[in-house]
Amino acid sequence: MNINANGQMVRLGKHGGLLLGINSDFLTLYSEAEGIIYYSMLHVKYFTEHVKPENHPAITLPEGVTYDPDFTLESLTEETPYPWVRISLGGPEKVEGILESLDDDFLTLIFHEEIIRVARYHIKTIGIGEKPKEEKAEGSEEHKEAKSDKGEEKKQEKGEGKKGDKKESGNDNTKKADKGKKNDKGEKTGEKDKKGKK
Repeated sequence: MNINANGQMVRLGKHGGLLLGINSDFLTLYSEAEGIIYYSMLHVKYFTEHVKPENHPAITLPEGVTYDPDFTLESLTEETPYPWVRISLGGPEKVEGILESLDDDFLTLIFHEEIIRVARYHIKTIGIGEKPKEEKAEGSEEHKEAKSDKGEEKKQEKGEGKKGDKKESGNDNTKKADKGKKNDKGEKTGEKDKKGKK
């Protein structure tokens, strides 16, 4: 497949990024979210180039990030034995783990205590190594959740303070009631004294 789009921003379905190269088996993309991914040519139905690239943020390959322009599944274990791989099978289906072995039909991954066998034909994209970590921004969901948790703690503290105040006021009312009883007794005694004098 001869595509003159290397170095351009492209989109393949949900995957978008900088097109780095194409060989007979895989198309190589780089994105800030996924890093380097190899997209199987068997699953490429179409891809989109931006007509006005100036309207879209440019992505450049960071220093130190490398890729294999002649990537094949067999080359996965040539440089690094037992690499960590991330495989997308299309849609929400994704698996990841240590690549233990591969043959003509399947890739065998180890993930914790599970052995996963992935059919080669169904591999849509594959990435090597762990997914790049995203920095937590102030507007991120995790940041918002942390703020809301702190707010809840403050509310609870205020609520406990109010309950304490109510208890104290309750004690004051009890004391007043006790005083009232004494007054009642005093009045009753006074009435008896008056009757006695008569």
